[in-house]
Amino acid sequence: MELSTTMGLSSFMNLTTLLFIIGVLMFIIEIFTPSFVAGSVGIGFFCAGLASLFIDSYSWLLFIGICGTAITMFAIRPVVLRWLDNTGAPTNSDAMIGRVTKAKEQIDCDSGSISLDGVVWQARTLDGSEIAVGTPVEVVKIDSIILYVKPKNS
Repeated sequence: MELSTTMGLSSFMNLTTLLFIIGVLMFIIEIFTPSFVAGSVGIGFFCAGLASLFIDSYSWLLFIGICGTAITMFAIRPVVLRWLDNTGAPTNSDAMIGRVTKAKEQIDCDSGSISLDGVVWQARTLDGSEIAVGTPVEVVKIDSIILYVKPKNS
């Protein structure tokens, strides 16, 4: 059975409208699932809707919709996801690396503490050296709730 049929202008205007409405609905779904999958499918529906103004074959419209979706998924989606990716910004804990404060207690490889922004943190040295109370230190690494520090060279 042939899926391709010739239809009148009014039925294609209805199909065109339907394809564009489905495309818009896919973009609305994308708002709630920001992975750009629904947006890619929406672009495929827009491509098929635009093509339905010129082509009167369901087979070709299906092919154009699939191609529009595939091209968007594999060419445009990675770029959009990189653009929307906000993991490059440091988290609160990552933002502590490089901060300078003073040793609240003597710090060595087993014990010690520092205070950053009014919060007391467990502190250790990486090389096993001892840091005296009041010595300026710089945070160089974070492991769970322990901050690893080194003496700050003035």
